[in-house]
Amino acid sequence: MPRNDHISVIVKPGHRFVWGLLLLLSFLFIQGLLPRFAMVILFALMARAAGKRIKFSYFIILTSSIALFNLLTPWGEVLYSPGGFDITRGALIAGLTKGITISGLVFVSLFSVSRDLKLPGRFGRLLGRSFYYFESLYSHKRKIHRRSFFSDIDGILLDLFPSENVPDGEDRFRRTTPLGVLVIMLSFGITGAIALWM
Repeated sequence: MPRNDHISVIVKPGHRFVWGLLLLLSFLFIQGLLPRFAMVILFALMARAAGKRIKFSYFIILTSSIALFNLLTPWGEVLYSPGGFDITRGALIAGLTKGITISGLVFVSLFSVSRDLKLPGRFGRLLGRSFYYFESLYSHKRKIHRRSFFSDIDGILLDLFPSENVPDGEDRFRRTTPLGVLVIMLSFGITGAIALWM
């Protein structure tokens, strides 16, 4: 059962997309492990508000794996040497930062891109349709199994689009509400506070 997308009710899809891009730019410019981690927590909460199911264990394993592989190129102060293998501060922090950054990029895309997004031009329509397909499949991902992967996807698409008339990203919400503006400004305020924490 798909979760309710609370963001879509208060923020127009186009504004939501630009909002995500601006937050993404600020995220990439922020330096330091702890500030980036704080931003990732914010993005994860926003993705949950957008109705996305997040398996935090997956992102913890992803970040840990990237950090582990980064330790293979040691640099900086040696923190510990189990079995002659040097665990260095520089490599550990760099690896954790890379893993957290990738998780943040995923969370931003989850909350800022919706199937209702309508972009101008032929490429924009194609991209909007792709977002529509992706969002629909993501909402029904529990119906997809490994052994019947392709047939499950085919069945979901046939259920969702019984005719050839596939919407090119319906702009259902014509305006961003005052609450939506407040939420956007609040997110930028939190981002600014995190940036000053650097």
